[in-house]
Amino acid sequence: MGVARAGRSGHGVAVRRSYRLLGAGLAALALLAACAPASSSSRPASSAPAPAAPTATSAASGAPAAAPAATAAAAPTAPPAPARARVAYSSTSPAFLAHFVADGLGLYQQQGLEAESLAASPAVSIPGLTTGEIDFVLSIGSLMRAAAKGVPVRAVAVHLPKPNFFLVTDAGVRQAADVRGKVIGVTGYGGNSHVTAQLYVAALGLDPQHDVQYLSLGEENVLWESLKLGRIQGAPLTPPYPALAEREGMHVLGRPDDLTLEYPFSGVGTSVEKIASQRGEVKRMLKAQLAALQAIQTERDAVVRIMAERFALEPEIAAATWEQIHTSWSRDGSISRDGVETLQRLDIEAGALDAMAPFEQIADPSVLAEVQRELGR
Repeated sequence: MGVARAGRSGHGVAVRRSYRLLGAGLAALALLAACAPASSSSRPASSAPAPAAPTATSAASGAPAAAPAATAAAAPTAPPAPARARVAYSSTSPAFLAHFVADGLGLYQQQGLEAESLAASPAVSIPGLTTGEIDFVLSIGSLMRAAAKGVPVRAVAVHLPKPNFFLVTDAGVRQAADVRGKVIGVTGYGGNSHVTAQLYVAALGLDPQHDVQYLSLGEENVLWESLKLGRIQGAPLTPPYPALAEREGMHVLGRPDDLTLEYPFSGVGTSVEKIASQRGEVKRMLKAQLAALQAIQTERDAVVRIMAERFALEPEIAAATWEQIHTSWSRDGSISRDGVETLQRLDIEAGALDAMAPFEQIADPSVLAEVQRELGR
């Protein structure tokens, strides 16, 4: 599939598989040894064991013969090997923080899963779901778009119900009125970056079509450099750029919580086949994800440490980024019908989708509902 393995959970997968095979073999030998008859003489499997001979004392006194010694306790059954869960995401960034928290805090292992992190674009990972080479995809917007076009995949949870972009402006743009007439950089016309920039401009009370200019510059790091050089005066940027911008004296004029309009930005998706044939594994995945979402809210220090390690951030920037983003994360992973409809409408306006598709063709909330009931939520 051309996917590149990344992250701590992807290292040493082959070695761990070998250990599991060796462990399974040893467990089988131990079970055979425990079940073997005490005598070294061979006996057909169906034959009953010969009674123990009476001792001289019991024979003389007429007392019943001593009962045979109790057989050794059977060796405990080894727990099943963890199920491999190949999890694909498009970038090692805070947009997929729930996955890295679940991995870093051992939440996958608690659910009997061995997560294998795969860095792959949606163009690679989503077809991988349908062939069984990948188990879960976190790029939920792309997955929903594919489902709307008829690909047999479904979203099963949403992590970020709003776009993970912040509207960052240079030091001279301090309020909404300052944005009028300025140049806003975007990664591409019609994409998530462009759409979100328009939403922020509208939220500031301006006309997103006429009050600002948009300049397509490609990658997000190019937007950041262009902003620092003054080529543009604002840009929608994902973490950790907003924290870096504030440290350099720039401003964050718009945050995800400021947007009333929502559409799914990251979450969990899988194939229709996996939901049907391996529903238990999908539920375990969602339980680990819900625990990670809770940890993002309550385990600040641990999450900041994971962010610093996984995203190669300075501890100060990791902490500032947590402060900026933690309130944007879902608490329960639920999938909003309105959010799915908004995503499709924006895709149609951008030419990425021809027509609306039914919610049931895009999402399957039934698995999450089962998990929430089992967890008493």
